[in-house]
Amino acid sequence: MKIGEVLSLTTQYLHKHGVDSPRLSAEWLLADLLAVKRLDLYLRFDQSLPEELLETLRTLVRRRARGEPLQYIQGYALFRGQRFTVTPATFIPRPETEILLEEILPFLDPQGPPILDVGTGCGVLAICLAQMFPQLTIFGCDKSDAALAVAKENAQGLGNVTFLESDLLDGAPQIFYQAIVANLPYIPTAWIPKLPKEIQWEPVLALDGGPDGMRYIRGLAEQARGRCRWLALEIGDGQAEPIQTSLQKLGYHVTKLVEDLRGIPRVLIAQSCA
Repeated sequence: MKIGEVLSLTTQYLHKHGVDSPRLSAEWLLADLLAVKRLDLYLRFDQSLPEELLETLRTLVRRRARGEPLQYIQGYALFRGQRFTVTPATFIPRPETEILLEEILPFLDPQGPPILDVGTGCGVLAICLAQMFPQLTIFGCDKSDAALAVAKENAQGLGNVTFLESDLLDGAPQIFYQAIVANLPYIPTAWIPKLPKEIQWEPVLALDGGPDGMRYIRGLAEQARGRCRWLALEIGDGQAEPIQTSLQKLGYHVTKLVEDLRGIPRVLIAQSCA
């Protein structure tokens, strides 16, 4: 069967099973299988796909049709154009977290104190910061051993980033940080069963933010008082106002609130004045 026909049939199958962006999923699965760039598939439409590869593709496509995230099937996710290993033990990085990274950069001192990434997951924030600021010490913490193992794999070759087990700041080094960055769980517990089936493949530990979605964000803000200069948070829809109120009561000065591409306040940066 020729590649063009395989793509067409795969797209139809995924569409029938309610997969979002079925053509894109089909292209990524086939491109990874052939170890080529996705757009290069269009130069190979008339090439035949060997039966053994076709059978492997069928297995991958069935997984995708069941709702399994494309990133788990591929074994990696893209973040700022860079590949990071992900597994079902890790949250899949989203474009919103790229906003968090970009917005904190102007506040950072390349020669300053360490930076801490809380709830690091597969390590994207900590690793990108370590790459951008090779003179700085970066820490990434998470309470999931399995996620930390993936983060350490992603950080191979970097000497200025350390990952450690910690529930918020409980196990983090007791030092002053120039910035604490965090993409913590912020989905209200009651929403979890109603999430799209694809998201429900991700670890509940990385999604469930408690009754109002802000349990861990508030907990971090309380623990971080006086321990950092800047606190940078990714937040959920409708959480900007209550989180700002909580931060102000704790002595923070909210410096910046940034919307995502849908116009939802998504990133909050506050200065610790305690």
